[in-house]
Amino acid sequence: MAHPICFFLQEKIKAFVVKKNESVRWLAKQVGVDYTIVYRLQAGEQKSLSFFDAKRILKVIEPDKYLEILGEFYPAEVQEMADSKLTEQQTDELLDTIAFALTDIDRYRIFAFATETVGATRSLVVEEFGRMGREILDALISKKALRIMENGNIENLIAGRQWWSDELVKKVALNNIHLMTSANPGTHMRNWVTGLNEKGLRAYFDAHASFIESLANIENSPEFKGSIVTASSLFVGPILDKKVEA
Repeated sequence: MAHPICFFLQEKIKAFVVKKNESVRWLAKQVGVDYTIVYRLQAGEQKSLSFFDAKRILKVIEPDKYLEILGEFYPAEVQEMADSKLTEQQTDELLDTIAFALTDIDRYRIFAFATETVGATRSLVVEEFGRMGREILDALISKKALRIMENGNIENLIAGRQWWSDELVKKVALNNIHLMTSANPGTHMRNWVTGLNEKGLRAYFDAHASFIESLANIENSPEFKGSIVTASSLFVGPILDKKVEA
């Protein structure tokens, strides 16, 4: 079943581009959201939309009411924003910082090493990556994605933020794929599609959710903490936009 925001935005986008005498492609550039997503929204074909992308679109087409609208369709995310005590400007800056740290593969590689290697320091990053590592680390610190603590260890300043766009999630997954090689011991790669009915799809979702919970238990256990930076990306969902009842 499509997210209600998709129905809401379909007519809003149509009316906005007509009023501006512009195209959907023009609007996509104005809002900073992938053209395919904006096109599919106005065509009534988009079934889901991240909070991040909805916020960008609404800030342009409903500038006076976008927070109220976001609160209606994304109450949990808006509450998280409120709990964070960040201003609107700070929230936008944080989103830009997240994108900066994670979209370039070299920045992502060094960000992952610096944040997931136990006891990582500036000297350790430079030892591992040389001049490039030092320059990227300084850029990440300047953008406030990372900071050096008093004990010399590196702290992740964007940990736990979930306001990611679909595009960013997929970009991080691609980075993970490009950084891994199946020749490394312990590496497992699999890509697949399968035909399921609705009951099977729900069972598939449940199995993946259980697997994610198992991974989280390993990640959070002090027993398993170490310095082998390990990447994992996991997706499950219909690719043909078939209606799925929640």
